[in-house]
Amino acid sequence: MALFITANHILDHYSLTDGFGHISVRNPCNSSTFYMTGSPPPALVRNLDDIAEYTIGDATPIPQDGGNSSPYSERFIHAGVLARFPEAQSVVHSHSTDVVAHSDSGIPLRPLWHMSGFINPASTGAPVFEIEDYYDASSNRTLLVNNAYLGAALASEFAAANASQADAGETAHNVVLQRGHGFTTWGATIEESVYRAYYTQENARIQRHAMDLRSAQDAAGGYERVKYLNDEEGVECCAANSEYVGKAWRLWTATVGVSPLYRNELTGGA
Repeated sequence: MALFITANHILDHYSLTDGFGHISVRNPCNSSTFYMTGSPPPALVRNLDDIAEYTIGDATPIPQDGGNSSPYSERFIHAGVLARFPEAQSVVHSHSTDVVAHSDSGIPLRPLWHMSGFINPASTGAPVFEIEDYYDASSNRTLLVNNAYLGAALASEFAAANASQADAGETAHNVVLQRGHGFTTWGATIEESVYRAYYTQENARIQRHAMDLRSAQDAAGGYERVKYLNDEEGVECCAANSEYVGKAWRLWTATVGVSPLYRNELTGGA
């Protein structure tokens, strides 16, 4: 769990979480439950008492000796994704403002550098979950995925594109945006889910800059367009970078390790 605590600190340091946003990991000893950021905000998670445990599927809290439970009603996001996709071991939910802009603007978030080839399909970009499609007359329109029904609906946005993938339980998408809210991503490890969250945000920033440059060029009589990765490049970049997640992780761990804000009592550092 020391690794999980470090992940909380990294996500906070790079503004992927603050008082809001969270990460989860499937329980390696019991695949029917998962651990998630608990009562403190991610920056202040320090020990086992700061971590909550829930059942996968319906996000029912599991009582702990310390009585800890997460105040995050969006635990249903994690439960839904982990229940539907056995290859998902860790889920990150972020309210990154750079990514929220894409969820609202109608401009797809598409990969345009090799580090973000996992945003797929590259030709169309990350899908946007429209929660309004799932509200009924009695729903509170808070844009929060705060029940099992909405959690399963969000998970379906990651769903496989064809029957063979569906039979294997595989996802078609690695990132899903949430209109007016943020985004969710997953990984086969804690490190991979954090990696994808970090580079989703970085891609959004680069894409905004690229579009600003294109607008300036258009105003000056230019004609070039923003050049995104094609589908083949996205697939191959994603596969290549999955081998090097550890390089970034070592730097991020060292960075939060020297900050007085972050304490990881399971390691004595970060």
